[in-house]
Amino acid sequence: MTQITILENKKYISTSEAADKYNYCLRSIRRWVKRRKVKGFKHAGKWYVYEPSLKLWIDGL
Repeated sequence: MTQITILENKKYISTSEAADKYNYCLRSIRRWVKRRKVKGFKHAGKWYVYEPSLKLWIDGL
């Protein structure tokens, strides 16, 4: 079951959930966040990605 974290009215999902949902490697998604290709952040040792930003990035690949 996918758990969505809502912060400031934006939908963020964990990078592991994003990897499962979009069929991409977890390391790739984390790398995209670190390189600011997609919006995201690390909180309490866990990475989160802004899902609409990830969709835009994947569509552009």
